[in-house]
Formats: sequence, structure tokens, C-alpha cells
Amino acid sequence: MKITENFELQEFVSPQIYKKFRHKSIIFLDSRLPGAVQALRDKVNMPLIINGKYKKKKYIHSGFRSKLTNSFSWYSQHRFGRAVDIKVKDTNAVYLYRWIMTHQKEVREMGFTTIEKFKYTPTWVHLDMRMLPADHPKDKLLVVSGRSKKSFLNRLKSLFNG
Repeated sequence: MKITENFELQEFVSPQIYKKFRHKSIIFLDSRLPGAVQALRDKVNMPLIINGKYKKKKYIHSGFRSKLTNSFSWYSQHRFGRAVDIKVKDTNAVYLYRWIMTHQKEVREMGFTTIEKFKYTPTWVHLDMRMLPADHPKDKLLVVSGRSKKSFLNRLKSLFNG
């Protein structure tokens, strides 16, 4: 089911979720996410891959993640349908990461708020649209590191303790 000019719903949810819920799988996504990914694709003018085949490997959990997956985390923005792990067809993720970091204001205007440090995601770019504190600069992405509960809790602690 096509949900933007270049993306199908199946690219945002796992085959397991799509098989069970079909077109209703869209309820698991933040309504802003597909449009933001499409806007990014339009801006960088290159095919982006979320779920699907990339370099002979099949990715199925790069969008929404349910409790039924082995990559589920209670603290992940993927759990809320607000995150994507993007692979880039015909080039590598370094190019996309650098483009995003030099165009942070534009990427924020698309709706994304957060990017994961490239050293933790060397073959893809993690972007999400979590809520940020009111004092976070509107033209800058929040750059996070790691995907663990400890890392998440440390980030929360630093936000509240200045």
C-alpha cells in the first residue's frame, strides 16, 4: 500500500505486522513519519531504504518494532512508530549522515528531532521524531549515542540535571 510518492507501508512495518494488520498497520506509525522520510528522500534526491533488501541482506525491523521482534526495546522510538533506520541505495550511509549534519535546520523542519551517532550505526542512519525539551535549539538535531537502557536513562538524567 503506497503511503507517499516513493514509499509503501510495508517499508515502515515488519512483514509479520503487515500480514496481520494489512493496510491498518498504518496505525502503528506517527502520522508525520512517512512524510518526513519522503521529504528527506526528495531533498537528497536518492533512493532511501527502510525495510527491504540492501546489499544482499533483508531488513525487516528498521521502522516500527513490536514486542514480538528480537530487536524490541522499551525505550526505543521505533516502538512508538517515530523512528527509522535508513540505508542508502547506490552509496553509503556516511554520505547521508554528513548531509543531514550539515543541513540540520532543514531536517528539523521535516519533523525529525534526533539522530544517532554514526559510530553506533555505521551502515545506516537512525532518525526519529521524539519530543525534545523546550530549550533545545530549534535548528539542531539531538545527537544520541548507543541504544541501551542505561544510555537512555543517562541522557534523561543529563537533561534534568543541566
